Amino acid sequence: MLAAVIGLVGVLLGLAIDRAYGFWASRRDKLAETAVALRRLAHSVTGGESAPFDRAELAVRLGALYELFWAEHEAFILVPLWHYLRRDTVSQRVSSILGP
Repeated sequence: MLAAVIGLVGVLLGLAIDRAYGFWASRRDKLAETAVALRRLAHSVTGGESAPFDRAELAVRLGALYELFWAEHEAFILVPLWHYLRRDTVSQRVSSILGP
């Protein structure tokens, strides 16, 4: 009986670790794609008269977004979990960068 319980706990723990790693890996891929796109946008900012930010400020904000997404990309698997538990989401940090 004890062996069956230990086996079940092992299987459940394995599934949880597999799901967590899968989530972290897919999140990391998406963050890398976003960071690369932001780096290209930051280098080729054209801006216009109707843009909410002037060209230099937009480049600075895009650079800050790049740094945020790259830092999130490089974070160990427990760091996003810690941010989530503290209710400090990437969306909130993006809003603070892009806010007025």
